[in-house]
Amino acid sequence: MIKDKIKIIQHPNINKIIHRQFSYGESIANSLILYSIFDRKFLGKLKERVINLPDKINKKRLTNIREESAILLPLNYKAALRRTDWLISKINHHSNPETALASTILKSWSREQTLVDPKQLIVGIIQVAIPGITLGKFNDKFPMTVIIRKDLAGDPDLNISHQISKASLGVLAKALDLASGNAKKLEPEIADWFFDAKKLLFYSAEENELTNIVLELHSHGITHTAIRDNENISVLAISPAVNRVYQSKFWKIEPLEN
Repeated sequence: MIKDKIKIIQHPNINKIIHRQFSYGESIANSLILYSIFDRKFLGKLKERVINLPDKINKKRLTNIREESAILLPLNYKAALRRTDWLISKINHHSNPETALASTILKSWSREQTLVDPKQLIVGIIQVAIPGITLGKFNDKFPMTVIIRKDLAGDPDLNISHQISKASLGVLAKALDLASGNAKKLEPEIADWFFDAKKLLFYSAEENELTNIVLELHSHGITHTAIRDNENISVLAISPAVNRVYQSKFWKIEPLEN
């Protein structure tokens, strides 16, 4: 019987990481490279798929392992492959600085890639869970995470269903905008959510934690919608592409009954 495996990456200072700005394409490319370290089968497939990508920027090395991209780490081989195909299609059909950088990162990695022992990534103090090969643990469903400010989640007299609906549909609207209005071009996790049961996972968090989460999402270009009352975030909906093991381990959120 194959046991589930959790790979661990440690990072010296996550506070500095979440304030660095990455484009979404760059974050996706880095997350695929990170996943390939833990899945040799996927590593071979990724190399096959990036051979013909154009180098649109330069030849300099851009393949330092980005532990912070664990926030977008695919949950399994199938998810990684679908995300790769989506990103490559985006690179081939949309010429802009974001896709150019993603292409260069992948091409640079393909040229210079050497086998990395996952243990070499244990470089700091703060642990970042890498569920890249939790074999059989995750199905292929991608629920959307919705986080409600704790004072609202704890008040049964408040009806926030409208805000929840507005936030979740806001994520879909932004994703459709990025796909030029074509639902067939949605990134895989959002497409699965949209065409399937549209499941939501509810959590609560303090106001300052919601702010920190939004900063981290923004730093990776991850699709999200924050609904505010006055200046404070009341409800936050997040793209299903975010690794849900990462969010449960490193965000100060508490599950609510769905």
